Amino acid sequence: MAPENTSIAANATSPEVWLLTALSQLVDAGSLELPVMPEAAAQIMDLANDPDADARKLAPILQRDPSLASHVLRIVNSAAYAPREPIASLQQAISRLGMTNLMQIATAVAVKSKVFQVKGYEELLRELWYHSATAGAWAKEVARIRRHNVEGAFLCGLLHDIGKPIVLQAAVDLCNQRGERVARPVMESALDAFHGRVGSLLAAKWKLPAFMQSVMLHHHEPSQAKEHVEDTRIACLADRLSYWSKDADPNQVEELRRLPVIAALNLYADDWNALIGARDRVVKVAEAYA
Repeated sequence: MAPENTSIAANATSPEVWLLTALSQLVDAGSLELPVMPEAAAQIMDLANDPDADARKLAPILQRDPSLASHVLRIVNSAAYAPREPIASLQQAISRLGMTNLMQIATAVAVKSKVFQVKGYEELLRELWYHSATAGAWAKEVARIRRHNVEGAFLCGLLHDIGKPIVLQAAVDLCNQRGERVARPVMESALDAFHGRVGSLLAAKWKLPAFMQSVMLHHHEPSQAKEHVEDTRIACLADRLSYWSKDADPNQVEELRRLPVIAALNLYADDWNALIGARDRVVKVAEAYA
């Protein structure tokens, strides 16, 4: 999908213009319905900020949601984490992977199950989630090279497009109210137009850190970020690498290498080669979360 573009064509009778106008009015009026943070994700993020947190506090959060717990165990037993022996319990998972990794996994699963769900658009949401999971994995790789906050980078990459399912649900509701049917490209245009702003509004409602709000708003144009520029640049590059890694077209590597964000992140040739070489590892992580 293309970067955000909120311009509206002159033809005000087209379905695209009608939908963009209606969504713009909702967002401007503050009337767009924003979901509450999934309970498990909220508890896990609180735990992440607790200096006294330990496995005894994390395990009960996951155990209260059997579906969440089973999905977490499926991921930790995937090829991405390659356990020597099957991990059969959450306590085992915590001891093998550590609190930080397990909290990341659990947060991702909780958000996917509660936010990336819009009836009738399951295929599109699967694509969006796979892209998000891939971007999260890429963001970790970039952050490691930059010696930046790896855990924060992963969540920024994972959630950078979280505005899209929210805009999608609002667009579906508007179409149903009007009795309108719009083609998928029109719907995707609406998501591209508003997801950054809506994602930032959601981050504020969820009381996520300020750097995550900046990432959601400016990840297509990090030069516009006045604060938390490094985080926004990392998410921008992770977003672009996520699209590339789906097919890993070698002809696009040099094009990516010339992106302004590469120079802005001060990535040297060795850094870039190491980054591109991480593609297989990134794909394994994304497939585990899919």
